[in-house]
Amino acid sequence: MKKVLPAVFISLLALALVGIKYYPHVAQKFTADESNDSISLSKSDQSAANANQKHKDPSLSETYPFGSIDAEKFAKKHPKKFSIVKKMHYAWDNLKNVQGDFEWGYTGGETFHVSFYLDLIEGKNRATLKRKSGDKIIEITNLLFKDGIAIRQRPRKNNYTKQNTNNDQGDYYHYLRWSNTIVTSSQWSAFIYDNYPDWSYHVAEENGMQVYKIKGTISKSTSEAAAGPFEMTVAKNTGVLLDLKTFGNDNQVDLFVRTKNLKINEGIKNEKEVFQLDVSDDKKVSNKTFNLSSVGAEAEKK
Repeated sequence: MKKVLPAVFISLLALALVGIKYYPHVAQKFTADESNDSISLSKSDQSAANANQKHKDPSLSETYPFGSIDAEKFAKKHPKKFSIVKKMHYAWDNLKNVQGDFEWGYTGGETFHVSFYLDLIEGKNRATLKRKSGDKIIEITNLLFKDGIAIRQRPRKNNYTKQNTNNDQGDYYHYLRWSNTIVTSSQWSAFIYDNYPDWSYHVAEENGMQVYKIKGTISKSTSEAAAGPFEMTVAKNTGVLLDLKTFGNDNQVDLFVRTKNLKINEGIKNEKEVFQLDVSDDKKVSNKTFNLSSVGAEAEKK
């Protein structure tokens, strides 16, 4: 996996790290940055595009994309458990807005810390992604996406890049997803897809919301790297991922996703102040130059 676009490929990288065997719909959710600049997507064009979609995320198929006929038959034998998988897969359909913080990574390795505000009604995303090695922050990337225009900034490098999505759905939804789909439309449902006898769940209440508390074992056929015991917490009404832990042979946490101060469909206060990004002291560069300014990107290129 190249390091040129660590923020862009954050979700796909997560799956690659744990060696998940992709089922068909996973890979299509991720699109790479392009270096082209164009005109912003108008609200009317966006509404027209969305009117033709059954789901808020147009990259998802209208019906759940089972990997095989056998997988579909297996899901029908476990309808309650499959409903959790489906809820996570189509989580955006249940969301108007989400904000909060989360971190994910491997214990002892690099971790990724994200603070974000996502407004799916207005089509806006404001996120800050911090890459950390131990207690040291090695890179900060900011994103502001609104009115179809994406601005990414690296404050430590004093540079930024700007891209207008110009009616391109791939670019538009790429930036709307940027750094938040780890929890808001989580690919971690792969851990509970097509292996229903390997896990159990119960409904509980946490932080004022009903949740699914899931516990079980990840098989090697699902992920060799993450095989073993795991625990997962999912918001019952929306499918948002709230917590994930996988455990190694020594019963210590290996892979983790932790959320904090997550507010779902509660509205975003002070939106005018939240969806701003000051780049007045920074230099504008091309997408390619910006991507190559990432820590490790130049070494990887060579």
